[in-house]
Parts: sequence; structure tokens; C-alpha cells
Amino acid sequence: MTDQLSERPNGSIIHGDYCFSNILYDLNSQLVRLIDPRGSFGKQKKYGDPRYDIAKLRHSISGRYDFIVADLFRVSEYKGDCALQLYEPEVYSSVTSYFDELISQHGYDNREIAFIEGLLFVSMVPLHRDNFYRQLAMYLNGILILNKVFA
Repeated sequence: MTDQLSERPNGSIIHGDYCFSNILYDLNSQLVRLIDPRGSFGKQKKYGDPRYDIAKLRHSISGRYDFIVADLFRVSEYKGDCALQLYEPEVYSSVTSYFDELISQHGYDNREIAFIEGLLFVSMVPLHRDNFYRQLAMYLNGILILNKVFA
């Protein structure tokens, strides 16, 4: 999978942290604004692989990152095995399916995007050291996503 990802490095200007918490929508003006609370680093634009931004958005949609951060999950452990149960509103499966269709329609490979999404979750573990169970949920979710990619 990593060879496949490195074969098509189509670079463009990207946001770099394109997730629900960085998207504002004004109902009155119907404007969408992208923010980044970390700020910018001078006048240089962020340039990179657009699949990263798509995977970041997918981690908010199908990965339910925002639910994990809000502690809307349960981790259970039995005899050394862990299980993750995420809060999932009924509408989420149809939203996820629709987003995956959009990914395909725009010429991206859903497996590649899901692979990056899984790696994102695993790599976020140290960023959530304030809550062990949140770290565990991030890790388990990442592994579950990666297992689906390689199933």
C-alpha cells in the first residue's frame, strides 16, 4: 500500500488539518470557512498530497474522531482482548457511504484514503495523552480501519 501511495504524488495546496472542528458554516450567509487554530507559518502556503486532507475529513466522518474526542465511546477488555464501541447516529452510515462515493467520483481510491485515515488515528495516540481511554480508542479505531483496508 505504501508503494501505491508513493507512486502518485499529486501535490497541491492543502489545508493540513481539514476536519470538522476546523470547518465553520454560517447558516445566514451559507458560507463555509476553513480555519486552523494553530495559525499559519508566514506567507508560505501548505503544499502536499490532497489525499491527506481527504483522509482527515474522512476521519471526522466515518472514523468519528469528534465522537472519540467527546468521549462518546466505550472500550471493554476481556482476557487481554479489547473491543471498541463508538457512538453512531443512524444517519452516519448513509453519510459515510455518500462521502465514499464522492471520493470515488473525484478519482481517488477509497482504500488509499482509508489507509491514510487509519494511520492518522494510530499516530494521534500520543497527542491525547491526557486520557488513556481516548488514546486506546484512537489506537483501536486506527487498527480496525487498517484491518478493513487489508481484509
